[in-house]
Order: sequence, then C-alpha cells, then structure tokens
Amino acid sequence: MKEKFRLNIFKKFLISYLLFLVIFLLSGMISYRVADQAITDSSRKTSLMMLNQSKDFVDNLLKGIQNLSKEISTNDDLNTYVNGGQAAGVYNAFKAWKSLTPYHFSNEMILGFYLYTKTNDAILTPQGSYVRIEDFYGLYHYADMDVEQWKQSVLHTMHQDEILPSKRFVNKVQELNVITYMNSVTLGHEIATLVVLIDEREVQKLLSRSTLEYGGWIGLADGRGQLIASYGDLPDGDWREAGTKPDGSTIVIQTNSDYNGWTYIAGLSKDKVLSKALYIRDVTLYLLLITTVVGLAIALIFAYRNSAPLNELASLLKESIGDGSYKGKDGFDFLQGNVTQLIRNYRTLEEDMSKQAPVLREAYIGRLLSGRLTDREKEYANEQLDIRFQGHSGYVGILQLYGMKQMEQHESIDQLNVSRLIVHKLLKELFAQSMIVGDDQLDQLSFIWTCPPPLEREAVQQWNENLQQLADILSGQYGIQVSISIGGVFHTLTDLYRSYYEAKQAMEHAPYSLFNIIWYDQLPTEMGILYYPIDLEMRLISSVKHGDWPEVGTILERIFEENLVARQVTGEMFKQLIFELKGTAHKLVSQLRGGDNMQRLQDLVNQISAKEAPSLVRSIVENVFQALCESTAPTGQHKDQAITESLVAYLQANYASSQLSLTLAADQVQLPEKYVSQVFKQHTGENFSVYLEKLRMQRATELLSAGEYTIEEIAERVGYNSAHAFRRVFKRVTGASPSVFRSLVVEES
Repeated sequence: MKEKFRLNIFKKFLISYLLFLVIFLLSGMISYRVADQAITDSSRKTSLMMLNQSKDFVDNLLKGIQNLSKEISTNDDLNTYVNGGQAAGVYNAFKAWKSLTPYHFSNEMILGFYLYTKTNDAILTPQGSYVRIEDFYGLYHYADMDVEQWKQSVLHTMHQDEILPSKRFVNKVQELNVITYMNSVTLGHEIATLVVLIDEREVQKLLSRSTLEYGGWIGLADGRGQLIASYGDLPDGDWREAGTKPDGSTIVIQTNSDYNGWTYIAGLSKDKVLSKALYIRDVTLYLLLITTVVGLAIALIFAYRNSAPLNELASLLKESIGDGSYKGKDGFDFLQGNVTQLIRNYRTLEEDMSKQAPVLREAYIGRLLSGRLTDREKEYANEQLDIRFQGHSGYVGILQLYGMKQMEQHESIDQLNVSRLIVHKLLKELFAQSMIVGDDQLDQLSFIWTCPPPLEREAVQQWNENLQQLADILSGQYGIQVSISIGGVFHTLTDLYRSYYEAKQAMEHAPYSLFNIIWYDQLPTEMGILYYPIDLEMRLISSVKHGDWPEVGTILERIFEENLVARQVTGEMFKQLIFELKGTAHKLVSQLRGGDNMQRLQDLVNQISAKEAPSLVRSIVENVFQALCESTAPTGQHKDQAITESLVAYLQANYASSQLSLTLAADQVQLPEKYVSQVFKQHTGENFSVYLEKLRMQRATELLSAGEYTIEEIAERVGYNSAHAFRRVFKRVTGASPSVFRSLVVEES
C-alpha cells in the first residue's frame, strides 16, 4: 500500500513535468516563426518613435525661433532705433544692441543669430553691433557667397520663415556647415531681417538616433521638397520616392510635420534589423533539440525528488500531531487536511499576537523616547509592530488634553478616553504614515514625525499647519482643548530622546502661552539661567564610572555650549557652573579606591578654578574628567567581567523560562539593556540571544538522548511555548529534526 502511494505521487509529478515540457517545445516552435515579423515591427516602431521625437524637437526649435521674431518685433528699443534711421544716434544704437543681449538659445543646435536693419544699414547681434556690414561679413560669411550675393539673397530680400539648406559657413576662423533660418521682422514702419544659424552637425546627431542601431540613412525635406539636412548615404535618384527597394534590402519609414509640412524619411538595413530574429531562430532550434533530451531526464529526476518530501512531510505531520491528526482518504487528502489545520492554528496565534500588538507598540515607543532601545528591538518593531519611519530626521511632540479639573474624576477619565480616541483618529487622517503616536499618560500623547530626506523647510511648515488644523478641529468640532509642544529637530533615531525631553520642557510653558503649539526652538532664551540638570549629571557620573570618555566629552561639550553660547550666562553663573562640575568630580574621586592614584586625582580636581578664561577653564575641566575616565577603565573592565559571569549564571538557572529575555536579564543586574548587550558580547563573543539559544539546544540534545520525555515536553522544559517553534530552531541549529536526532541516537546505542 505504501509503495502504491509513492508510485501514484511519482506518476502525477512526472505527467505534470512532461506536460510542461511539451508546452515549452510548442512555444519554442511558434516563437521562432513569429520572431521575424515581431522584431521587424518593433524595430519599425522604435525607429518611427525616435523619428517623431526628432521631428518634435525640430518643430519646437523652429517655434522658439519664430517666438524670437515676435519678441524682436515688439522690442521698443529696436523700434526706436530702426525707425530713427541714420539719425538714430549712438545712444539709441547702444540701447538697441543691449536690448538683444537677453535673447539667447540654450539649445546647442543654434550657433547664433543677427538682425539686419536696412534703414540703418547695420547688423545687431547679442555680442555686438556692426555699422559696416562688410566687417561682419569678414568674420561670418558663407564660403560660396561673396558679399554682394549675401546682401542680395539674405539681407535685402523679403523672407517669410524661409530655410536656406546646408552650406559651408566661416565662423571667424572655424568652417562648418550651417542651416539658415531667415524671416523679415516688422519694426514699426520698417522691415528688418532676422537670420538664425543652425549647426548641421547637431541636426545630424539628432536625426541619426533613428537609424544608428540598424544602419541606413535619413533625409529631411521642407514642404517644397528641398533637402534641408541628411545623415548617411541617400539612395540615388529621388530619395523621397525610395520606398522598399526591389531586392528588399531596405525598410523605409516616413513621418510628416503638422507644424510646417516638413518630411522625415529614414531607410533601415533589413539585414541588421532581422539579425536578432535569425539569431533567435537558430538558438531556438538548438534549444528545442537539447530541451527534448535533457527535459526528459530532468522530469524523471524532479518527479522523484519532489514526491519524496511529501512522504517525509506526511510522516512528520503524523509524528507531530499524533493520534489527533486528520486521517484523510489518501496521502494528498491527509496532507491537505492537516496543513489546513496548522494554518488555522497559526492564524489563531497570529490573532492573539495582534491583540498584544498595541501594548508592545506602546512599550516600544516608550523605550524609543527614553533612549533605551536596542538594535534587536528596532528590528523587531519594524517586522512585527509595523512601525515605519519615513526618514531619520524629524521632530518629537507632546499633545496635552485638558478636562480633569472641570468634573468628577470618573467622568474626567471617561472624557479623556473618548478624547484620546478622537485625537488618534484625526492624527491618522491628517498625517497618514508619517506620524507615530503613543500614549504617555491618560491625558497626554507623544508623537514622532519623520519625513524622507532632506528635511525641507516647506515640509516642516506644512506639518505645523496640519497640527494647527488638528487643534482647531478638536476645539471647534469636539470642544476639546489641547496644547502641543514640539522639541528640537533630530537627525538620527538615537538622538530622538533629546527632542522628546525638549518637548517636555516646552510643554512646561504651555500654561503661560497664548498659542496652541509651542516650539522648543522658539522659546525665549533663558539668559543667565544655569543649565546643569540632575539627570545630565547622573549620566555624566555613570559614563565616567564606565570609562566612556567619548560619551563624557559629548556631555561636557553640550553643557558648555548650552551655557556659554545658547544661554550666555553671566560671569557669576559661569563660576557657579564650574563649582557644580568640580563638585561632581569630587563625588567621583571619593568613590575610587587606591591611595596614590586617589591623591593624584584629588590634586587634579583642585586645579579647577573659574578665575581663568572660559576656554582655558573648559580645557582644564575636560582634562580632569578624561583622567577620571582613564582611572576607572580597569575597574570598569573588572566590573564588566563580573556582570558577564552573573548573566551566564542567571541564564543557566532560568533558560527553561519562555519569558526569559535581555530585558529581564538587564533588570536582574540593574543596568541598561544596551550596555548589558555590549558587555555580554564583548566577554562571551556571542550575542545574548545566540548564547541563550545554544544553551537551550545543548540541554535539548541531552533530554532527547535520555529518551524520557516527548518532544512537546522537551520543548517546554527548554523554554519554548510551541513545539513547532522548537522543531524549527533545533533543525536550524543541529541540521536534523528532533525526531531524526532521537532515532540516530537510538541506532547508535
């Protein structure tokens, strides 16, 4: 029965693979038949698209030139100069020339332009003016025109958006081909001639994009059939009537401009166009032959390999679920029924976890704002709590709800609960995913706003307007009075806690403010008020005890910058600050051990005095605290070793608890989680979680070898709530499932 079951699964897999192979072979046979036409059409469409882009570019260029003609015709200075004739005067000539200076083309195709005024017999350009047109001709002229021909055909002839085909042109010392645009411009009662020079090389570059990949030629003709520009070797005779040659070697595409009636015709080499199709055909035939032979072998191998895991999965499900498993009509029905049951159980577990998500989210936000968040917690929050930061820069704010003093306590609590729900709803509507909100207290919410880099002033202003809109809606529609305080900007998530504490400081000013929103950066500078809060002193003492000089230096820099730069304390207050820092140093020295070293440090502390210049005093203070850090470093290392030994003993005694975590371990030694994590890895060489996992797996292998407990009981004894999770971790660590490991142990014994 078992062999029949295996054979049926094998046949089903084999038939499915063979069917897939047949479909693949048929697809290959059809694909090479349609490749010729498909690639031809694609190449034609691509080249036509590029040709249309070139056409649009040229049309826009000509429109820009015509706009120049219109702007020149309305130029007051030019009108004054031209209609004044020879008596216009030097000043009017100067003004007319200066008025042409702003007119320029950013397009590389335009070499330049000039304006000829017949009444003044002068030429004006943005670079200068020429009262003797022969001087202009000496610098800029057509190679095949003498000065008289140039005057007659270009300057003294009426033109209406005329194009002179490509000609050799001398541009000072450089000789090149240009296409010339000519138009007569009406200036008052007189007529002037505008001439724009277009670089034929740039036009050829533009046109060549249509044929560059496939070779061939392209020609551009105006509405009268006159060839304006070309690229490649045009066919003999009338190239506009080329069409497809008798030998079929050329594919011709054509487009016309609705703007000026110009014709763009390109000829593509058919051999180059179809080279890909021929290559695909040859490759396809080889693939069909190879696939037929190799595909049969692969189908047999895959059918066997993919049927084997199903049998193993069925055995595993039978072993894991036991007698409570779904029997099923056959092997597939057995797998479907039991996997469905596992999915249902997983969804139930997922629903239970989602119910706990708000609590975990609040805890995460609280630790984030307090600056006690580890990297592992950040990763967990991103994956499990769906907390996403739009960037690493932003602001932290606090929203204060009012209402407790106006009613009984139980009524106030109910009102605040309803108010918080309304605020959460409005924040979600106004700020979408850019705001992360947490409940600090019953009547207080905290929020974190981030935006994608860079942090633009306009984005901050829009955010402030949305906050004001929130306060107006709460007050106007719901009668809820609020105050909002915003801390300073943060540029890294690790600096986020500072913005939070600044928001708390700003909230202290809310009772005295006339505005709903109080920005920390806009608070009046506390001139002359000493800044050395107790929490900052505690951080300074803790950092010195651990020998963390970089952190100590940062704290000292913040203290001096805040007092000397931001608050600009008086001389007496500066002396008070130095006295406070000296007192902190004395506290640290009194906690040290060792006579000689202690006396040396005491002497250093006594050198601190406010009589010197502030910069010198600051240097002395920094040197003293650096010496204190160096003195505590060996003690700190010894203490870290003791902490690690205590943690290892704690893990060995409590690894069976499923609640065991880095948080509990840090609470056990009464130290911050981040510091505990760093110390543990430094002395053990492994992360806390990896060490705990290995410890549990070591104990699990011992219990499996003993054979006294079921797999579910062993999972519970080594700290796992789920036997499924235990099996997954055990197989990842050891390379074998618990049941396979136990059977191997039994066979060896």
